[in-house]
Amino acid sequence: MRVDRRSFLATVQAGVWASLAGASAGPVQAHNMTLAERPWSAAPEAKSADPRIRATAFAILAPSPFNTQPWLIELPRDDMLTLRCDLTCRLPNSDPGDRMTTISLGGFLELLRMAAAEHGCRVDIAPFPLGEPGAQLDDRPIASVKFIQGDAIRDPLFAQVLERRTCKRPFERKSVDAVLLHQIGAVVSGRVALKSSNNPGLVNRIGTLASQAFEVEKHTPRINQEQVRLVRMGDEEVQASPDGFELNVPEVDASVCGGRPIRSLLVDPDSLASQLQINRYRRLCDTAAAYLWLTTEGNTRLDQLQTGRDWVRIHLKATELGLSLEPQSPALNDSSEMHVMFSLLRDMLGAHWGQRVQMLSRVGYAEQMAPTARWPVESRILRS
Repeated sequence: MRVDRRSFLATVQAGVWASLAGASAGPVQAHNMTLAERPWSAAPEAKSADPRIRATAFAILAPSPFNTQPWLIELPRDDMLTLRCDLTCRLPNSDPGDRMTTISLGGFLELLRMAAAEHGCRVDIAPFPLGEPGAQLDDRPIASVKFIQGDAIRDPLFAQVLERRTCKRPFERKSVDAVLLHQIGAVVSGRVALKSSNNPGLVNRIGTLASQAFEVEKHTPRINQEQVRLVRMGDEEVQASPDGFELNVPEVDASVCGGRPIRSLLVDPDSLASQLQINRYRRLCDTAAAYLWLTTEGNTRLDQLQTGRDWVRIHLKATELGLSLEPQSPALNDSSEMHVMFSLLRDMLGAHWGQRVQMLSRVGYAEQMAPTARWPVESRILRS
């Protein structure tokens, strides 16, 4: 039986590292690493005698949509690991076809592979051993993974695993050299194509469309309400659920709130608090120095899984090069409200009708942020 997430209420604590109206452009202040952040350190699980647990201690650091962390693992026998999706983490409005969720599970598998190799294990990954899911993910396994001692090739990108951050603050006004974008592109597989641009005109057009797509989501009640439910307000809420995304709103004072709970303001797309959120996202887009995007020829579950594996590698390589990334997913949403936006973006990026743009990210320079909270390894293990 799966360990209940809420059983960690007394042990998980977190700091504040995001802001509704935009985080400071200054460096992260030194602070003691909290238990919710501890998976980003040399956690005890990373020293476990069980290679599967050691690898999982790093795999849970994979990015996921709105930090939902949808991975569950089974340990059916000594050398096997089964990855499943936590279906309670699905986002039926923000991610109606579970495309982004599947991408995040691919990222988990890539970090699992890299961490296993670092400790002398090769892994054989069999995706969807009981068949690919259909329109939505179901309870069938995402992958079956066999751990094989020896014959492992260490990946130099592993050195960046504990340093990788998704940047949620404005970038510095500094250009990104095309040579660096080319170096990032060298780490992707043949199944996924990476393209990028630092052309100011195209970057501006992409950023404008990305910010407009965010505003469309804010004004689509079922999408906005789903995302507001993932907001964690301050230490106590992150202590209760170290997932979702934390908002600290010092700029939203009593005159803005008018005595109303902040969530009710965020649910109302016309409130001043929501407008601050929209303006913040627009400012993030405005500071993009470049954009990169990943496309696949089709949109199968295997395409999505491989996109996640390549995305993690891209982000690790960018970290190695001193660059910051932030995926911008609203324009890629499969909802009917985003159909026109997605078509405009696809044309803007030069993708033909048969291709699927799987990831879009702004690129630039910024001081490193604090790590995002994570559920600990033991909460991700399914036990019989």
